[in-house]
Amino acid sequence: GTAFDFALAQPERVSALALIGAGYWGYYATRTPEALAFWAAVQSGDPAALLETSLRAFLDGPRRAPEQTRGDARRRIAAMSEWNFGRADGYWKHASLQRNPQVPAPERLAELRMPVLLIVGEEDQPEVIELSECLAAGLPDARLVRVPDAGHHVNIERPDLVLPLLRDFLAEVRA
Repeated sequence: GTAFDFALAQPERVSALALIGAGYWGYYATRTPEALAFWAAVQSGDPAALLETSLRAFLDGPRRAPEQTRGDARRRIAAMSEWNFGRADGYWKHASLQRNPQVPAPERLAELRMPVLLIVGEEDQPEVIELSECLAAGLPDARLVRVPDAGHHVNIERPDLVLPLLRDFLAEVRA
């Protein structure tokens, strides 16, 4: 959300956007049981519940069991998430302070003329995948890549696929 808002406010300062598991204010995953459990944990503010439900909702996703995700990625994402959820100034503790621009970026996509690379994991929540597809369809110069066998943290689960995509995209932008 911040990247889109900044690009709209300062387009001369943005030459390209590379977004992984893109989101936007108010466009949250709420349709699956895993996502609903995560939102209940957000409301409770319990860091342990936030960690467990976020791993189920956003690492495993709605179609994978925990044992189907890569163990090394699970450990890294769990450590990162545990640190984030435990912070006094963590995002989820202040989610109610989210920004709500008068005209949200998804309604102004045609104004963004820079190249945009959207990467989303095929095992992410349906709303995240749908938002990525909507963004790709509405942006004048966008490319969407759906990465197999990866959830929301696709860059941690599948760096073998994501890093070459980013390198190639940035090389094209620089050329």
